Amino acid sequence: MSELAPKSVSMRPLFVAWDRLREQETRIRESQQRKNISTALERHLSSFKTTEQKMNGFKRMQQCRKALEALDRRGWDRSFHQRLFHEEYLKSCARIFFKRDGPGAFANAHNRLLEVNSWESTPQEILVSTPRRFGKTISVSMFAAAMMFSCPSMELSIYSTCKRISQKLLRNIVKFLDLIYIELGVPPYKIARMNSEEVHVLGNEGHGDLRIINSYPSKIGLYQYHIYFMIYVLNFFLISNTHTQHMPSSCELKEESTEKLYNTIDQWDEQTYHRVWERWLWGTNGNALPLEQCWDMNEMHVFGIMCCIRESVVLSSNAVTYTTNEILPLEEYPELNIIHLHTDKAIQDYSLREMLDQLECLQLNWGKIIGSLLDNDQIELASHLLKACMSKLGSISRFAFQTEGHVLDDPQYITPLPDIQVAQQQQPLSATSYGVVSRKCLRQSICIFFALWRVVSIVEKTKFIADEPPDQIERVIKALKTHHIESSIDFFNVFQQMVYLAPGMRLVYRTNFAGMYNDVSQVIYFHYPKFCRQPQLSLAEIPHSNIHLLPLVMQLIPDIPVFYDDDTYIPGLNPKFLKSQVTLKSGVENTTIVSSDTIRWAWIVSCGEIFLIRYHRQYEEDEEELSEPPSIEIFLSENRSLMNLIAFFLKCTDRKIGDEMLDGSEVIIHRSSLALTAHGHVQLLD
Repeated sequence: MSELAPKSVSMRPLFVAWDRLREQETRIRESQQRKNISTALERHLSSFKTTEQKMNGFKRMQQCRKALEALDRRGWDRSFHQRLFHEEYLKSCARIFFKRDGPGAFANAHNRLLEVNSWESTPQEILVSTPRRFGKTISVSMFAAAMMFSCPSMELSIYSTCKRISQKLLRNIVKFLDLIYIELGVPPYKIARMNSEEVHVLGNEGHGDLRIINSYPSKIGLYQYHIYFMIYVLNFFLISNTHTQHMPSSCELKEESTEKLYNTIDQWDEQTYHRVWERWLWGTNGNALPLEQCWDMNEMHVFGIMCCIRESVVLSSNAVTYTTNEILPLEEYPELNIIHLHTDKAIQDYSLREMLDQLECLQLNWGKIIGSLLDNDQIELASHLLKACMSKLGSISRFAFQTEGHVLDDPQYITPLPDIQVAQQQQPLSATSYGVVSRKCLRQSICIFFALWRVVSIVEKTKFIADEPPDQIERVIKALKTHHIESSIDFFNVFQQMVYLAPGMRLVYRTNFAGMYNDVSQVIYFHYPKFCRQPQLSLAEIPHSNIHLLPLVMQLIPDIPVFYDDDTYIPGLNPKFLKSQVTLKSGVENTTIVSSDTIRWAWIVSCGEIFLIRYHRQYEEDEEELSEPPSIEIFLSENRSLMNLIAFFLKCTDRKIGDEMLDGSEVIIHRSSLALTAHGHVQLLD
């Protein structure tokens, strides 16, 4: 029995769904803006009312939620589980919001409270159990700050495992409270008392509104009686099968709808394609949660699929097919023989499984491929290889094939369509079953293409620098001290895991396990269960290893931030509006957010290599520029040595490091005074 011809499938519903979500977001944003606009008369009349008269328990709870949302907008976007924690905390504290509404206020409002919030009960105790590095400290600090902002005459006590953690919690609470004031545009509350264990502020609900937060160190234990609010944190894993639905990021650039772009995809000119391509590669948030209303995809997936379809249209119209051997000939690149899975077979003739195997092979060997092409000044061959694979994915996604045929040969990545009968052949329904490539397959493939193309884009912008003089290298080596190793060990442990991953692995994990990503170690042990962390090298060996050297450099030059190629926001490469979508973590991992007003330099880690970014002008973080990033230069040492990049940076900035910042007499005084302290042994080790 011969195989039936594939049936054309329209991807239009995907792009229609995305456009509807963007329109819905726009309407919601405009509605919120209209609500925030008040007339001069309203403001004048409201000034005669006291805050105490206007507030009640429901409004205070709403104010608490607004404070948490304000922190989301200020760059501290909460994870899915942190939002769950805060909702449960709110249940346990619900009655406190009604304490100023008079006797019986909470009892009278209880049924309405359950109905409005879709709660079943309001328990006063809550137990939250999580693993390490799950955002516990930040989550508690954020909620405590929101409580202090919204709840009058309250006293909240937090017991931590040690004094260091309790003080950190209190500092975070004060910092988050300041961010809430700034974001909501309200005058800050007056601080009546503050020390290392407590903060007292005077609230805005009249006389006697004193709000207190205590943060105490304590022994870990479970006691029968506790006064005030307590949170127990244990090492256990909390799993949820659902995730919150976030609105898609609205592109600040004015452009036509994705539906219109799809309908005219075969008529695009080069300018349109370039605009869509740059939007996909640098103007979308690849780490955003997939949306159920949009085929379980986010904006990056939508534009990535559109680029794949465009590549398939271009390739089919040109009637050109390639094999991997034609793009990267074995005789010219014998070291890349591992990537040739099907040497004599055109990529356009691959089955689904063959295409996925080839893509995974490219992903795992991308660093080796890029390195070989760079040495031969043939980086454009990497683009040809990726575009051929993207074209194949685009052509597969545009058609429905027989599930028993040779194209859809991987059952786990097939979505069967309702059986149809081919009248002219009069075959039974089961024999003519059709299927399409699954959404999961599309998501994963687009994530990998996205990561590999970002590496290519960064490398294409790179300028190579020659070796610096030995005396400049010696300057850097002399500045490295033993105590830099100890202070950078946390960064080193995370950094080596990031470098160990292949491009796109973290992105695919965050897509497949949406809302559950908290740390890169989850990705490492998912892909490599037997992974073992490398120990840090000795001080004499560190200059010869980039991976071991960068953590120490971060101690010497802490004002240069570090970014990874799959980060949501990289200054100079991504447009500014993506900065608001960055999720901060409470450790040294993930996206670095620049806290200073301007930056001139940055490190970017891509495919195991460390690049240095230089901005031609100061990059103002508060500029209103949205689309065009500042002119930048990306540098890489010819011998791939990080020491050369550091020496190059010091030469360009005329900067001093280490003991160079002190004159001769100051060095002697500095070393003598340090040797007399209780920690003088640190200097002796140097």
